[in-house]
Amino acid sequence: HGYSSRSKAHIYQWGHSYPLDVLGALDYLRSDPDGKLGGEISSNKVGLMGFSEGAFNVLNAFGMDGDVPGAWADSPPWLPDIVFANGMMKVLEG
Repeated sequence: HGYSSRSKAHIYQWGHSYPLDVLGALDYLRSDPDGKLGGEISSNKVGLMGFSEGAFNVLNAFGMDGDVPGAWADSPPWLPDIVFANGMMKVLEG
Protein backbone atom coordinates (compact mmCIF):
# COMPACT_ATOMS: atom_id res chain seq x y z
CA HIS A 1 0.00 0.00 0.00
CA GLY A 2 1.02 3.60 -0.19
CA TYR A 3 3.84 4.83 -2.41
CA SER A 4 5.93 2.14 -3.98
CA SER A 5 9.27 3.14 -5.46
CA ARG A 6 9.27 -0.22 -7.25
CA SER A 7 6.01 0.61 -9.01
CA LYS A 8 6.43 1.50 -12.67
CA ALA A 9 3.65 4.06 -12.31
CA HIS A 10 5.17 5.52 -9.10
CA ILE A 11 1.75 6.28 -7.67
CA TYR A 12 0.06 6.15 -4.32
CA GLN A 13 -2.39 3.31 -4.05
CA TRP A 14 -5.55 3.44 -1.96
CA GLY A 15 -7.74 0.39 -1.84
CA HIS A 16 -11.36 0.31 -0.81
CA SER A 17 -10.67 -2.98 0.94
CA TYR A 18 -7.82 -1.78 3.19
CA PRO A 19 -10.13 -1.19 6.18
CA LEU A 20 -11.40 -4.74 5.67
CA ASP A 21 -7.79 -5.95 5.83
CA VAL A 22 -7.46 -4.15 9.17
CA LEU A 23 -10.63 -5.81 10.44
CA GLY A 24 -9.45 -9.21 9.19
CA ALA A 25 -6.19 -8.80 11.11
CA LEU A 26 -8.19 -7.74 14.16
CA ASP A 27 -10.43 -10.81 13.92
CA TYR A 28 -7.35 -13.02 13.58
CA LEU A 29 -5.79 -11.44 16.67
CA ARG A 30 -8.97 -11.80 18.69
CA SER A 31 -9.59 -15.43 17.79
CA ASP A 32 -5.96 -16.65 17.48
CA PRO A 33 -6.95 -19.62 15.29
CA ASP A 34 -3.37 -20.91 15.08
CA GLY A 35 -2.72 -20.61 18.81
CA LYS A 36 0.37 -18.48 18.31
CA LEU A 37 -0.70 -15.35 20.17
CA GLY A 38 -1.59 -16.70 23.58
CA GLY A 39 -5.20 -17.67 22.94
CA GLU A 40 -8.47 -15.95 22.26
CA ILE A 41 -8.82 -12.34 23.45
CA SER A 42 -12.05 -10.58 24.41
CA SER A 43 -13.20 -7.96 21.90
CA ASN A 44 -13.26 -5.29 24.59
CA LYS A 45 -9.50 -5.68 25.18
CA VAL A 46 -8.24 -5.11 21.64
CA GLY A 47 -8.19 -1.75 19.88
CA LEU A 48 -6.70 -0.45 16.66
CA MET A 49 -3.64 1.70 16.00
CA GLY A 50 -2.23 3.07 12.77
CA PHE A 51 0.24 5.62 11.43
CA SER A 52 -0.09 7.79 8.32
CA GLU A 53 -2.13 5.91 5.68
CA GLY A 54 -2.55 3.11 8.21
CA ALA A 55 -4.16 5.64 10.55
CA PHE A 56 -6.59 6.61 7.79
CA ASN A 57 -7.50 2.94 7.34
CA VAL A 58 -7.80 2.41 11.10
CA LEU A 59 -10.31 5.26 11.36
CA ASN A 60 -12.40 3.77 8.57
CA ALA A 61 -12.24 0.30 10.12
CA PHE A 62 -13.11 1.71 13.54
CA GLY A 63 -16.28 3.18 12.05
CA MET A 64 -17.20 -0.16 10.48
CA ASP A 65 -16.93 -2.38 13.59
CA GLY A 66 -18.94 -1.47 16.65
CA ASP A 67 -17.06 -4.01 18.78
CA VAL A 68 -13.75 -2.11 18.69
CA PRO A 69 -13.40 -0.29 22.02
CA GLY A 70 -10.90 2.32 20.80
CA ALA A 71 -8.58 3.49 18.05
CA TRP A 72 -5.34 5.47 17.97
CA ALA A 73 -4.67 7.30 14.72
CA ASP A 74 -1.29 9.02 14.41
CA SER A 75 -0.97 11.54 11.57
CA PRO A 76 -3.63 10.32 9.15
CA PRO A 77 -3.95 12.28 5.92
CA TRP A 78 -6.89 14.66 6.10
CA LEU A 79 -8.13 13.65 2.67
CA PRO A 80 -6.82 11.06 0.18
CA ASP A 81 -6.61 13.70 -2.56
CA ILE A 82 -3.79 15.39 -0.63
CA VAL A 83 -1.78 12.17 -0.90
CA PHE A 84 -2.61 11.80 -4.59
CA ALA A 85 -1.57 15.42 -5.25
CA ASN A 86 1.74 14.85 -3.49
CA GLY A 87 2.36 11.73 -5.59
CA MET A 88 1.47 13.56 -8.80
CA MET A 89 3.90 16.36 -7.97
CA LYS A 90 6.68 13.79 -7.57
CA VAL A 91 5.82 12.32 -10.99
CA LEU A 92 5.72 15.73 -12.66
CA GLU A 93 8.99 16.83 -11.08
CA GLY A 94 10.60 13.75 -12.59
